[in-house]
Amino acid sequence: KAKLRRNPASRGMRAVEKAEEFEILHHVAHGRGRDPFAQGPRQGARSHRLARREIAFDDAAKRLFVADSSNNRVMVFDVAEIDAGEPALAALGQPDFTTKVSGGGPATMYSPKDVAFDPAVQRLFVADTGNHRVLVFNVSVVATGQSAINVLGQPDFSTTSGSTSQARLLAPNGVSLEADGGGRLFVAGRDGNSVRVFDLGAGITDGMDASAVLGQTTFTSSTSGTSISRFTYPERALHVAQGNRLLVSDTYNNRILSFDVATITNGEDAAAVLGQSEDDGGGRFDTACANNSPQRGFTNSNSVIALDPVGRRM
Repeated sequence: KAKLRRNPASRGMRAVEKAEEFEILHHVAHGRGRDPFAQGPRQGARSHRLARREIAFDDAAKRLFVADSSNNRVMVFDVAEIDAGEPALAALGQPDFTTKVSGGGPATMYSPKDVAFDPAVQRLFVADTGNHRVLVFNVSVVATGQSAINVLGQPDFSTTSGSTSQARLLAPNGVSLEADGGGRLFVAGRDGNSVRVFDLGAGITDGMDASAVLGQTTFTSSTSGTSISRFTYPERALHVAQGNRLLVSDTYNNRILSFDVATITNGEDAAAVLGQSEDDGGGRFDTACANNSPQRGFTNSNSVIALDPVGRRM
């Protein structure tokens, strides 16, 4: 059994690099020695298998949180050292590693699509997309099947219908915390064609109101559009500390919009656009600057890396 360990020289890697390292090792483990880029991982509800996934990294405790959407759970891995095919430490959203049913309530999920981790308060935010909410877990200690401590987007844990209002969410697909610890949570809602902003600086209460919205001028509207202030099916949001920017993957407009979020006015214009030469969006241009349905992005201090799945490129 091959044992895969991190190179000691790489201990200073950024969190995204560690996540990418795990992703490659995960493919190697499930490819059973085959080219990890030639065939995807096997799927199933076991302690070491994942389906569609998004990730968050706990640098201090060396834990990786993985949104395993098809299995309706979030898996937690110890990645201080990595064994090929190693089992997870815990599963959130399910009572064990073999169950994969969807559901509401504080301890079950329905197709979670994204996760964000706040190391200052040991909170994990889960975009529980099918239940139209964001679940908040205290992960200072994590156990399989544990309950969330708070919910955003719904008035309580039993409500699971989607809606557009200041306190509700519609198919939240991406979550991102303010990179400099400022206390804001950005939630991209694909069906609501918006990004909701929650100010968590004073704490979290179930069903609390969002403080601002991007992509719409009001909290109750959900109209798509191609202008510089509109989205069509936004998949992810990513806050960047440098310049206090929010990058939003405006998927069906084939572009990434960059907003100045030092202060936010509802429905404000984006400051810049990536992937299109103009702000009208909508065109799948076969040019070097175009993005075909961008779904994810990463940054360092000076660059944006956008995943362009339709164009099969980064």
